[in-house]
Amino acid sequence: MAFKNDNACITEFLEEKSIDSFFRAERLFSRKTNDNLVLNINGVSEFTSTYNKGAKTFLKKLGYETKDQSALYRFNNELADSLLGIKYIISDELINEKTAELEKSEMYKEICVLENKYTVYENKYALSIAYAVSPKIKEATLDSNLSPERYALYIAGLMLDEDLAYNITEYKMERIYPLFKKGELRISEFSDTHIKGELTSDGEKVVFTTIPYDKMWQVYVDGERVDTFKCIDSMLAFDIEAGTHTIEMRYVPMQWYVGIT
Repeated sequence: MAFKNDNACITEFLEEKSIDSFFRAERLFSRKTNDNLVLNINGVSEFTSTYNKGAKTFLKKLGYETKDQSALYRFNNELADSLLGIKYIISDELINEKTAELEKSEMYKEICVLENKYTVYENKYALSIAYAVSPKIKEATLDSNLSPERYALYIAGLMLDEDLAYNITEYKMERIYPLFKKGELRISEFSDTHIKGELTSDGEKVVFTTIPYDKMWQVYVDGERVDTFKCIDSMLAFDIEAGTHTIEMRYVPMQWYVGIT
């Protein structure tokens, strides 16, 4: 309880920012793996006995620190941060190696200081929780020996139908970000079990979400339920046609069905 109260300024800042949007945030300081849960932060760091195996492996491939039942953010891969929608990083007053790296980042910029002890950095290239990408993303696999940086480029390249992993000079976030942004889900409603928004696709695409795949997610496009599938052996995705569409995603726990039978 003391940790939560001592860090209430972080929760208040993020709650204010999330009134009209969804994003992820992370910290460069840590007490326990589940600090995000205590502070009501949507991030990648967590501990759970039911950790999604595919999602954990995907995070590991992208360079995030993972163990059997947990993941921990260490600021290792800026492109991966953008693909996963990590918009804010919060650092404490202690200067460490990762804080120094963050200070040099071209993607993250300092925007404020909370109670003279926490510095907030904003990622101007953070993406939504879902966005339309090339169907070539269906070719992506977790079976890769690429470094985390090149693996992120490999994934982004398939999403854009470009060979970024081996043409690294073509990778400039300011160039590729608008290509992702135009197919982003513009969220109008959000809760842990319900997401609604509008998305524009310029062709037959795959809507890739950064939600770990679970068959209990139900997806509706313009009011019609559509099939979902596991993308990159880990994430929830579905096909979509060209045009502007209303997207609605609902999570119905298995226990709900058990309870009504």
